[in-house]
Amino acid sequence: MDDCIFCKIIRGELPSHKLYEDDQVIVILDHRPVRPGHAMVIPKQHIDYFMNLSDDLASHIIKIGNILARKMMDTLEPKPLTIGHLVHGYVPHVHYHLVPQHDWDDITSNQCVRIENNELVFDAEMIPVADDEAQRELVQNLKIERPE
Repeated sequence: MDDCIFCKIIRGELPSHKLYEDDQVIVILDHRPVRPGHAMVIPKQHIDYFMNLSDDLASHIIKIGNILARKMMDTLEPKPLTIGHLVHGYVPHVHYHLVPQHDWDDITSNQCVRIENNELVFDAEMIPVADDEAQRELVQNLKIERPE
């Protein structure tokens, strides 16, 4: 899709901090990270919903996410020693989030969620844009290699 932000990143029309790329997916740092190292695995093919992925592509996304999650655990040493995995987002292009969690409620904290009309509402605008130099350093520490 011409106006999809992820498609623009995949085509190289918008900058990103890339951790990995192959013929099926790209992995980038989120520019509004919940925690430093917050990354997304994004299929190169524009698909709106996870359920519409082929089983092979869905498996590949999870496989690459798991490889990155293990690297995050070793490199970032989050406490309580977990990586939050989310299939969610405002962009209508499948993406799989990996968030190094330092608190159990990192993903649902008031840093990124507010209550509106008795419902939890995620608001990415509440999360500050990441420092570019810090993102470049994370790329050096978190880049992953093509799996065998």
